[in-house]
Amino acid sequence: MIRTVVRDFFDDYASLLDAKEFDSWLGLFETDATYEVRSRENLEGGLTLATIRADSKSMLADRVTALVETQFFAPRTMRHLVSGVRVMSENGHAVDARASFLVAESLGGELTRVHTSGEYRTMLARGDDGLRVRHMSAIYDGSVIDTSLIYPL
Repeated sequence: MIRTVVRDFFDDYASLLDAKEFDSWLGLFETDATYEVRSRENLEGGLTLATIRADSKSMLADRVTALVETQFFAPRTMRHLVSGVRVMSENGHAVDARASFLVAESLGGELTRVHTSGEYRTMLARGDDGLRVRHMSAIYDGSVIDTSLIYPL
């Protein structure tokens, strides 16, 4: 049962990012949630350097505002594919979950290419209204991301 709920959570997460429904995406996070994007190389090397780090939902909201209202970049479509959803543990209202991701990027006039792949390591909170992110690490496999990291993973 919980695996299905977690699977649905990751499906919603990916769908909202792909549709650029960032306000709804932010609704998947608790107020004091933390979010980071880091390379596997840094993780395995014990380095805390992150490509993106937000220590609260408000910090994520600021990034979304900058993304939507102030940044300029070539229009693109991102497609998040999530698989291998696993519930590592469950403790009361906390769910430790992992999933693999692949993100494809399509820019006008160019072939679609793999943007990045990796693993979500996520601590979710169970509440009456569903699951919310307490902490999410999006750990990308390569030491670099091919193009700029515009959208959250």
